[in-house]
Amino acid sequence: MTVFRHRPLQLIDKVTKKIAVNRLFVADGFWSRFRGLILRPKIEADAALLLVPAASIHTFMMGYAIDVAMLSETGEVLKVVPNVRPWRIVKGAKGTRAVLEFAAGEAGFEAGAQLRLRTTGIPPHSLRFLWEAV
Repeated sequence: MTVFRHRPLQLIDKVTKKIAVNRLFVADGFWSRFRGLILRPKIEADAALLLVPAASIHTFMMGYAIDVAMLSETGEVLKVVPNVRPWRIVKGAKGTRAVLEFAAGEAGFEAGAQLRLRTTGIPPHSLRFLWEAV
């Protein structure tokens, strides 16, 4: 899992300008996406893991439930699946580009929300689809 300590990342709702994810962890390499949250401690309530690119996820070998949100190429939330228990597979909606994983009960938005990346400076190439210069 890639953690941007020197450049904190957040996701905000484009419409309401409220913080959707306070601490965003990113898995954008083959091995970090492959591992995801497997055999890791439960993710904190104000954090989420963004798997990019990804069109589906599984919760094999996880010891806790998670909320899952599927994002399009434009940062639109296509689908939210709450309380996905261990040993399940969640397929993305058509057009899914990335998947957000939260602690169960922590996805604070619904399908149709527009998420954008808040960061200082230009984000890594894998996250440019969520970035909007302000």
